[in-house]
Amino acid sequence: MPGDDAINAFARPNWERKQAEKEAAGKGAAESYKPHRPASYLRKSFTASKGEARLYITAKGLYAAWLDGKHIGDMVLAPGSFTGNKHLGAQTYDVTALLHEGENELLIALGDGWHRSTGGVDGDRDLFGDTLGVLFQLEVDGKPVCVSDDTMQATQCGPIRQNDMQQGEVYDARLEGELTGWHGVRTYRDDLPITGMNTVPILEHEAFPGKLLQTPNGETVLDFGQNIAGYVEITLIAHTGQKVKLTCGEALDENGNFTQENFQDRNRHKEGGTAQMLELVCKEGKNHFKPSFTIMGFRYAKVETDADLTDAVFTAYAVYSDMAVTGAFTCGNDAVNQLVKNSVWSQKGNFCDVPTDCPTRERAGWTGDMGVFIETGLTLMDCYP
Repeated sequence: MPGDDAINAFARPNWERKQAEKEAAGKGAAESYKPHRPASYLRKSFTASKGEARLYITAKGLYAAWLDGKHIGDMVLAPGSFTGNKHLGAQTYDVTALLHEGENELLIALGDGWHRSTGGVDGDRDLFGDTLGVLFQLEVDGKPVCVSDDTMQATQCGPIRQNDMQQGEVYDARLEGELTGWHGVRTYRDDLPITGMNTVPILEHEAFPGKLLQTPNGETVLDFGQNIAGYVEITLIAHTGQKVKLTCGEALDENGNFTQENFQDRNRHKEGGTAQMLELVCKEGKNHFKPSFTIMGFRYAKVETDADLTDAVFTAYAVYSDMAVTGAFTCGNDAVNQLVKNSVWSQKGNFCDVPTDCPTRERAGWTGDMGVFIETGLTLMDCYP
């Protein structure tokens, strides 16, 4: 059920405490906590002949799509950060190789994304609306064979139990396989302008293996060796109901212990801070989890689990817009060379479709810092509009 996970367990008490303080100070009535929600899954079956197939798709929120169980495309966090109450950007995918002769099924997962996730340091949500939706048309040889309409079915009973771009993602592997709880959908007319994609795609780039270590205070921490913006893929053997929770952050403190306090503004944030949590609830046997609808800034991840990590594999992926590195500089001073490398990685970590001032407490676009950095950014990477 929504709210029964690590993210809401972190956010709810902080929200309720802050609302009680607001009411006690005479600054207005306390507002009820609205739980972070699971992903919605939508499906539609259709019959088609083999031919040249194209999928045109956009969404309010984020989407991931599969045709007959095969993931469509390599873009992540699609359709990107379009201002979903003003216009939408669509992607086009060649799905010819995925289409079967006869019966096919299109499955789409929807996440909160920039549309209604926690967006910044204040912890505000629903920045562009509180309702998710998808619009698509699949054509074969130029003729529509599957379109979004009121014959689709939806469920919120899939394995992604909570998703938020800033706070994280909770995945219950026990709910993989045949989904249940299917129901009808609501359709409505929307006259928002739709454009083709006017940015480069957001992709997974560099991968970094995690190294387990014990910090002085006895915690288990993963070190991925590089500060990035992205997420962590988890693979392990576990028993049903065991959990693995990762809390991601950029630094160790002066004592060598994990901390998030270098980027938190807990007094300001409506949910008590940026959680950057990933939680996997395991099924029996081999488990695999890679987040779909979140991104976070980190080098380290604190691990809390009742599972055996002996053969577990943790891999961090850097996620950013597909920009080539075009600038290079080296000199005889190692410190200056490291500064240049740090600048490139800072740009990769803050160019996920829109420029941000940090990949931890911000998901919304932030042009103030970019005004200072833009000449350097245009020199280091191919990011011309």
